[in-house]
Amino acid sequence: MTPEQIRRNLNFQLFTFEGIFFIFASSFLDPNSIIPSFISQLTDSSVLIGLAVTIRNCGWLMPQFFVASYARSLIYKKPLLILAAGIMRFSSGFLALTAVLSLKLDPYRAVMLFYLFFTIFSFADGICGIPWLDLIAKGIDPQKRGYLFGRNLFIGGSMAFLGGFVTRTILNSVAFPYNFAFVFFIGFVFLLVSYIFLFGIDEPPSKITGNEKTSFTNYIQSIPIVFKKPGFSILMLTNISLRFLFLALPFYVVFGEKVLLFSKEMIGYFVSAQTLGYVASSRLWGYLSDNLSNKSVITGTCISAIVAPICALSVYGMKLMDLKVLLFPMYLLLFLAIGFTISGLWIGFNNLILEISDDQTRPTYIGIYNTLSAPMTFFPILGGKIIEMSSYIHLFVITVFFLVLALISSLYIKEPYRTQNGLQ
Repeated sequence: MTPEQIRRNLNFQLFTFEGIFFIFASSFLDPNSIIPSFISQLTDSSVLIGLAVTIRNCGWLMPQFFVASYARSLIYKKPLLILAAGIMRFSSGFLALTAVLSLKLDPYRAVMLFYLFFTIFSFADGICGIPWLDLIAKGIDPQKRGYLFGRNLFIGGSMAFLGGFVTRTILNSVAFPYNFAFVFFIGFVFLLVSYIFLFGIDEPPSKITGNEKTSFTNYIQSIPIVFKKPGFSILMLTNISLRFLFLALPFYVVFGEKVLLFSKEMIGYFVSAQTLGYVASSRLWGYLSDNLSNKSVITGTCISAIVAPICALSVYGMKLMDLKVLLFPMYLLLFLAIGFTISGLWIGFNNLILEISDDQTRPTYIGIYNTLSAPMTFFPILGGKIIEMSSYIHLFVITVFFLVLALISSLYIKEPYRTQNGLQ
């Protein structure tokens, strides 16, 4: 085994443990459930309660456009990753501290202080995005990226699923706010564990030619050139169309409760089905990414995305025809498909971007991809407006239309890396 192979194998193991513990830790700081639950103890404002999701998504996506301008001139990006990851980790510790301080603070001030640290946490994580993916692109074999992402999501997701039982036990058995402080502290500890593995990663230098230390204005002017690169424009069209899945995503549970009259207990089964789909499909998508193509992962993800609103429309039709025995299994399939879609979205698109870019253009590609994805985080608001103006059925039909567009555009995706190496 050559020194290069040894280095790549070691990096693979380090990224594995870093990713697994990061996913597990993140489950204790979940912006979709745990943090809104904490905020709801301090305020009745639906805006403040729902703000966690917006902060987390925007924090991850928005900084990357600006980070790309800076990172593309760096031969070594690990120092930037270590700095941003450190800020992100330690700010999570202040979330636990803020939860304790909420006993002595005015509720509104407690919420504002918590969101201050949560914003730092989220935006620091967004700064990590480009150097982290760049290190993966340079540090491990391209044929193992799908396996890396798939294994991390599978093991980390399984641990997070079990961690959910720990979280529920703590929240139910410990008094507020110490229960949430304890949960946040667990997340902080395992984020530190994942942080340790980043230090051991051996980063090869980026192969940068020419003078990349240009102004931000020149960086902006270079963006149209990126869209002329083979595959990137159609990739972005597919990505934007596919993210219309978020238009209806938050409303499947509400539709199940209010229209289909599912009980709270049944809703719990749907959440478990989504987790199962997320964990199980991660190995499938990882295998297809390494052994077939990332195009196949993206196309498969588009198909699984279409399944969800189709199931919702089918269930509504079954209810009208009084086929009640089929409603529950069909809705389980809906949430299983959502799990498939979320994991495929991460594995397929990220791996394909790494394939169509090189050391010099990779930060720009990643930055543009994530920044243009940011506005889609507000799709749930648009989905709510569609429901208010018309109905759930219209929302699901509109969602199907754009997801079919994503499926069609995915068929035209090209993979330069695979073509050049005779793998496609």
